[in-house]
Amino acid sequence: MLAEQTKNTRLKDGESIDDWTIVGTPDEVRARINEYKDRLGMTHMIATRLRISGISEEILRESVALLAHALGDR
Repeated sequence: MLAEQTKNTRLKDGESIDDWTIVGTPDEVRARINEYKDRLGMTHMIATRLRISGISEEILRESVALLAHALGDR
């Protein structure tokens, strides 16, 4: 579903949605964030508003809370 909604985004040739998103279970997201910290020396992260249609406000808020928790766990 996410890939379908990216058809009108600003992805450059050769880029995929995975180059610009982190989607998964809390453990998968935490692992990807930790990879960025280790491999790239990432110290800050900007999480923009979610742009996926059909997601309720409650789910969005829960997702943001889980992301904040994942960022603080290291």
